[in-house]
Amino acid sequence: MHDMKDDEPGIALARLHKTRERNKRAVDHALAHLEREGVKVPEATIAALYEDALWFANMPEIIRALYQQFGKHAPPCFS
Repeated sequence: MHDMKDDEPGIALARLHKTRERNKRAVDHALAHLEREGVKVPEATIAALYEDALWFANMPEIIRALYQQFGKHAPPCFS
């Protein structure tokens, strides 16, 4: 019988990778939306967002804060 415990680190790593990719896409989309609104987000803020995308699972909260600071209207998925 196969012991699932052998696979747990691989599964956890795959989940972390998926979360990081999802977070990066969320940052990409938020920045593109702000750019279309004519908002210039400072480079330091952009770098911090991508750094946060590596470590935080709850990017919608972080992106909501970005819109509150720089944007006019957040897209519905971040409202």
